[in-house]
Amino acid sequence: RPFVMGMHPHGTYLYQATLHWYSNKCNPFFRRFPFLVDKIHGTAASVVLMTPIVREMFLSVGTVDASRKTLEKLLGDGRSVSIAVGGEAECLAMENNKDILVLGGRKGFVRLALRYGADLVPTYCFHLNDTFHVNKTFLAGLRSWIQRTLKWSIPVFWGWYGTPMPRPAPLCMVVGKNIPVPQPKEKGAPVDEALVDQYHARYVTELSALFERYKGTAGYPESRVLQIQEAPEAKRAEKKQH
Repeated sequence: RPFVMGMHPHGTYLYQATLHWYSNKCNPFFRRFPFLVDKIHGTAASVVLMTPIVREMFLSVGTVDASRKTLEKLLGDGRSVSIAVGGEAECLAMENNKDILVLGGRKGFVRLALRYGADLVPTYCFHLNDTFHVNKTFLAGLRSWIQRTLKWSIPVFWGWYGTPMPRPAPLCMVVGKNIPVPQPKEKGAPVDEALVDQYHARYVTELSALFERYKGTAGYPESRVLQIQEAPEAKRAEKKQH
């Protein structure tokens, strides 16, 4: 059965996604999940794959466009995908020493999983938001407008000694148990939105439990909590309803 693997958090760079790039025996991800070798694809936003050089780099390691059409084709062929669910909005919401996810209202990945019978798999990378210093106030309004309009995030950040190189951080990625979903009678057929809501809520619960279970092992204090924010598009939709 294929999987839809949620990658959290997005961070400035989605470092944990590099685990899909190399399928040799030195890769700890594929040592743990050998059945996914050459069967899982990392994804990137369409606007990222329009950027010269960056596009070539991602395509060379098997990363695909995160468009619905591409994901439907892969899942329909029985292949697995990993998705940075929070996307560009989560990149802008990021703060140092905090764990903020833009997950409320983001249900498209759950809908896809249900339509193609792909189990949901939550993952979390601890300390990812600590690899760079982040400034949330500089031109915040303009950067937020660009994110909403162009779907392109421009985080203001700096790393080691003020360079674009990340600061040393003990990254720790954990992978939760798969959440089995019912198999559709016909692949790609529409699904009941009540079922989407049910599995989205279950996914959020499982991800939160995964965070709590391993935060001590990852070196987090007991007081550090996972914060779930509503996606900007979900907030706008709610305002229109009122």
